[in-house]
Amino acid sequence: MTAKIRQKGKAKQADKQTKKIDLNRPPKAQHLDCMHRLNFLYQAAHLYTSQQRTPIASPYTPSIAGIGRMFGHQMKHVAKKLVVRLDPHVKRTICKKCHGALVPGISSTVRLDDTSAKKVDITCLYCENVRTLGINTNYTLFNDKNEWVDDTLEVAL
Repeated sequence: MTAKIRQKGKAKQADKQTKKIDLNRPPKAQHLDCMHRLNFLYQAAHLYTSQQRTPIASPYTPSIAGIGRMFGHQMKHVAKKLVVRLDPHVKRTICKKCHGALVPGISSTVRLDDTSAKKVDITCLYCENVRTLGINTNYTLFNDKNEWVDDTLEVAL
């Protein structure tokens, strides 16, 4: 019986040694279920933030934007706990102070800086936090660079 177990163990080791790693394909995403959760929290934060203003609602109706801010805070907390980097485009649409979704015209205002046209000021309407982003047309974010796309392949339709 122990001889069979040893043979199975040796076969598994041989299988591991014969596996080849394909360097041409992108790496698999880890924590895929958590990525789905982060995606849901991000979409829910934007949904609750964008639905807060309705023309029929009275001024005494409590706003549901607080739920959107809670989802944004929870999203940042989950990403921090799992040591997962959030996409820079996602980070730019979440307030750093109150964690609310920054939807232009609803929960934030977007203005060009008066001193130079190379800066954009985004002001959160909940906490009045001002976020300044630089504008450089020649700069590409690291995640916007297509490292895993092969331009030499042609696809016939």
